[in-house]
Amino acid sequence: MVAPPFFLPILLFLYATIFARMQYLRMWIVYGRVLAEKECQKTAPTLTEEERSIDMRTLRLFTVAITGLFLALAPLGAEAQNSQSPEDAARERVVNEVIGLVRDSYIRVLTAEELTELRNNCIIALESDEYMRDCMAQLDPHTRYVTPEALDEFEDAQRPKSFGGVGIVVRHSDDPPGIMVVDIIEGGPSERLGIKAGDVIVEIADESGEMLSTADMMIEETVDLMRGAIGSTVRIKVKRVDEETLISFTITRETIKPKLVYKELKPDGIGYVRLENFGRNATQDIEDALFALVRKNNAPLSGLVLDMRYNLGGLLYEADGVNDLFLTRAPYTTRLGFDEDAATTVQIEARGVLSDYKRFVVGPSGDVLRGAPIVILVNGVCASACELVAKTLQMHGRAIVAGVEKTFGKGTTQSSIPLRSGGKLLLTTYQYVIGPRGCEEPVQGVGVIPDIFLKRAEGEDPIEFSERTLPHAIGTSGISNANCQYHFSVPPAHFDATRRMLGILGLEPIVAPPQE
Repeated sequence: MVAPPFFLPILLFLYATIFARMQYLRMWIVYGRVLAEKECQKTAPTLTEEERSIDMRTLRLFTVAITGLFLALAPLGAEAQNSQSPEDAARERVVNEVIGLVRDSYIRVLTAEELTELRNNCIIALESDEYMRDCMAQLDPHTRYVTPEALDEFEDAQRPKSFGGVGIVVRHSDDPPGIMVVDIIEGGPSERLGIKAGDVIVEIADESGEMLSTADMMIEETVDLMRGAIGSTVRIKVKRVDEETLISFTITRETIKPKLVYKELKPDGIGYVRLENFGRNATQDIEDALFALVRKNNAPLSGLVLDMRYNLGGLLYEADGVNDLFLTRAPYTTRLGFDEDAATTVQIEARGVLSDYKRFVVGPSGDVLRGAPIVILVNGVCASACELVAKTLQMHGRAIVAGVEKTFGKGTTQSSIPLRSGGKLLLTTYQYVIGPRGCEEPVQGVGVIPDIFLKRAEGEDPIEFSERTLPHAIGTSGISNANCQYHFSVPPAHFDATRRMLGILGLEPIVAPPQE
């Protein structure tokens, strides 16, 4: 807002004075005409030349004053209108476009008051480089605005190709608060520096070199800071178990080639496959790994351990593809034909309505394991697409889920919407529910509960950070499955096989689930 010119009060005073004088003179002129009328009824009341002259001079003064006032105020209005910089005007256009998308497509319908408050909060923050970040965080933890400048880097991170990184896998830590290293990529820069699994990153440098606390940082933010140009460096401080002081590392980023799938043939023809995330080609990579294990075993696998611990999710269509590897259409085909309701795996709910969309078993080649037992390993980090696979195979009686705790509980999906500014909005548009039609169960805020709970490894702390602990998390679907007509159960022999497979991996089941 621009302050008014110092001479504006003077103009307003002159206007008021001249207008008052004109009214005063006109009053006396009219009063004189009335008196004359009383004295001489035969003479029509007319104005003298002097009266006309006074009236015209007053009118001209009034006109000049009004014109001067208008000319003085016009630049003021133009100055106020043009006070917004081109950069702020462009940002405001982004805000308006984003608010429109939120109004029309967000997972829930926002009231007019909520939309107004959201827009105002975005406008207030226009001067900040993070002007959209904070106001979008008011919606839910996963809706996000990507600036045009950051778009290339963001999209590169989604592609299954090498990148400049430090060679570690991380998750949240509650004690101490920060980001914990859970795995080290062999031969990477972090391994050579002596960084260990279990180290907790408590501080990390941003692009300017300023050290930031990771206590309240999202994993995505930490990963963004660890990635960068090959040959550049990033500084971190870690807290190590049994070490009183923090340890500082300066890591030179190197080319990291991510591996989605790790495979190993265990004794008794048991296949072990660890899936890091549901990136592009995850389905094909798993299928290739399974056939490689079969070739190495010289026989079909007697069982499979699908390890998805610390799997943060990824592309939902890859999750659908993994489900199709292990599900066959046969159980859902009767003499009356294919029962799509029974074979439904995923449906979506938006704005309180279960949509007509439903994903059902495709499985054109059938179950690649030919019915062999499957145990899926999960923990509190398994999220999104990871939960979709675990829940689908569990509900359709195709796999037994085992873990030390239930999964993270992220059952929402974000739509990637290009903006006219060149940026992109990742907008939460729906949550998915899983199971046969009429038997649906939500994941959002609930997670996947293991069929078999496992004993924690020595020194392994429970993961207390979950979707429902995040600020502004979307609520759980209120869908009812009271009239469920489909029930699929795992063959009893598969539980015995699961315990044998867990024993081979050194994992011990417990009788009672852990207390929340």
